[in-house]
Amino acid sequence: MIRKYESSPGVITIPANKNMMIKLEAHDEALIDETANRIVEVLRLNGSDISGPIALATDGNIITIRWTGGDDGQGQEQTDNRQYKRLINILNPMPKAVEALLMLKLPENIAIDIRL
Repeated sequence: MIRKYESSPGVITIPANKNMMIKLEAHDEALIDETANRIVEVLRLNGSDISGPIALATDGNIITIRWTGGDDGQGQEQTDNRQYKRLINILNPMPKAVEALLMLKLPENIAIDIRL
């Protein structure tokens, strides 16, 4: 069984009994949490069952910049670069909720991966 929903931009087709997964990635932890909460709020208002947001493992690396040739550690600086990740599972997504999700304005510096 396939559910279809006709809207002005086109037709959204969702296979029955399929889950939808949204994966978010960003360098700013506060921004990714705010965005995940906005997505969850929009989906719940439109009648979808949601699992998440789930915090995934954070990728990070430390970059050391040396200013002097000495080994005393006085002439260096370290910067930390972290990649924060969140996962939102949508159980039996409703076409109305998917359309609302596609219309949502999100920040440019967040990578979003949506899969059925």
